[in-house]
Amino acid sequence: MHKRSESDSSTSKKKAKKDDGMKKLKWVMPNIIVRVVSQKVHKGKLYNTKVRITDILDYKHITVLGDNNTVFEGLREKDLETVMPKIGEGVIVLTKGKNRGVRANLLERDKKNNKVKVMLKNSMLEVVE
Repeated sequence: MHKRSESDSSTSKKKAKKDDGMKKLKWVMPNIIVRVVSQKVHKGKLYNTKVRITDILDYKHITVLGDNNTVFEGLREKDLETVMPKIGEGVIVLTKGKNRGVRANLLERDKKNNKVKVMLKNSMLEVVE
C-alpha cells in the first residue's frame, strides 16, 4: 500500500490551483477579424495589423491568419482587439451576450458611450460593449 506523503499532497494542490487559474475567453471566436495590439507578439511583426482568427486552443494559444495567408500561433486574447468596419461597409459578429456569434450590419456607432446600433434579422438591436 502506498502512503501519501506531504509532498504528494502539496503537488496535487498546486496542480488544482494551476487548473483553477485557467482564464476563460471573454470575446474571441474563430473567423473574426481583429487587430494585434501587442508589440511583443512575433517580435513586433504583427503590431497594429489586422488578422483573422482561425483557431483557438485556449486563452493563450490563439492562431491567426495574416497577410499572404501566413499563419501565426501563440497569441493571447490580451494581444488582440476587435475591429469595427465603417458604417454600412461590412458585417460584424456580436462577441458578447445572448446573440454571441450572430452576424449583423453596423448602422450607427457611438464611440463616446461605447454603443453600436446594428440590424439583426430584420430588427433593431442596441449593443453595449
